[in-house]
Amino acid sequence: YYYYYYYKHLYGGSNELNGTDNRQSPPASYLQAKFNNVMTLCAMLPLLVFTCLNSFLHQKIPQQVRILGSLVVIFLVFMVTAILVKIPIEPQPFFIITMVKIVLINSFGAILQGSLFGLAGLLPASYTAPIMSGQGLAGTFAALAMICAIASEYPSCRVSLPSHSTLPAGSHRARPVPMLDEE
Repeated sequence: YYYYYYYKHLYGGSNELNGTDNRQSPPASYLQAKFNNVMTLCAMLPLLVFTCLNSFLHQKIPQQVRILGSLVVIFLVFMVTAILVKIPIEPQPFFIITMVKIVLINSFGAILQGSLFGLAGLLPASYTAPIMSGQGLAGTFAALAMICAIASEYPSCRVSLPSHSTLPAGSHRARPVPMLDEE
């Protein structure tokens, strides 16, 4: 969606996800058509490789360095992403930069997750269930966020809240809460 957002807002392209654009737009480019497939490969392969490599890295690199280093790299990639959204870039370099960022985030994310699970393994067994529940809850929140992002693309799913101009006069003022009479 980042890729679609970038071209929709910076280049005025159409939104192919729902076809709501009334302008005559060209068909999806080769990069747009292949984006999801390449993104999945760039996300899953480093995740697999670095999860396996983490079992060897824990002997060479201290745990605190792995955790803090991963967090710093992920934060820096996030900052680069936030900056690049505002800079117009040609499609090919943008695609390559985006894929490199995906590889970096998933590589260091795998190291971070493996290191945190290793740290959790040092704790008593009673802490393991809450840690796994937290992972499941984080996945649930991520899935809900994705559903909300997809739903926000469709105008029929948008909820319009009443503004002050559509409310009756004086209804926006705070009113005292009625109290029950004490007997």
